[in-house]
Amino acid sequence: MTLEKIQLRVLILYCWKRRVSTRDAAKKICDTEGEGTAHYTTISRWYKRFDSGDLNLKDQPRSGRPSTLGNADLQAALEDEPSSSSRELASILGASSHQTVLNLLHQMDFVHKKPRQDPYELTEAQAKHHVEVCRQLLENPLDDRFSKPIVTSDEKWVYLVNHNRQKRWVPRGQNPPSVPRQNRFGKKVMICVWWNFEAVLHLELVPDGCVVNAELYCQ
Repeated sequence: MTLEKIQLRVLILYCWKRRVSTRDAAKKICDTEGEGTAHYTTISRWYKRFDSGDLNLKDQPRSGRPSTLGNADLQAALEDEPSSSSRELASILGASSHQTVLNLLHQMDFVHKKPRQDPYELTEAQAKHHVEVCRQLLENPLDDRFSKPIVTSDEKWVYLVNHNRQKRWVPRGQNPPSVPRQNRFGKKVMICVWWNFEAVLHLELVPDGCVVNAELYCQ
């Protein structure tokens, strides 16, 4: 049995008065009443209404036909929870269908992308330092004096035997010949490469038994 709107809003008001966060409130309500009973974006919208001093649990009066979905409403819902699905947004905003939300998202030039995964989580101090460095780079005139002196280097292991594993054109119904998997214990050498904005400046094979350290780079 699903909760009626007014019952759900009473629970949200109770959580708001107890100063429970929107995510914790959603979890508590779903744990008690069942998965999917309340989404924290919906709770966030009601929290904002309560914060403004409006504790009325009834829907705000509307005159005539329901208003069409607007960019501002959708933008506000996305700011509350950017990962909401089109169906969740349609439910939150009272849209006729999730396709209406999709159409408006396309008109607003929004796309659904996975976030980039960073190798590690930055601390607040590290994030501020990154922002400061980026700001300094933006303020720096990106002319030859800035870009030409920069030299980048990297190292990579190169196997002496490398099988061609690229896609091949073959007649329909015929499979390309199989190739052996790369032997990670196979003979390999390390190559160091230095380059700038123009081209590769220098490359060098690291001798066997030699460690890539500051001394080698200085040489």
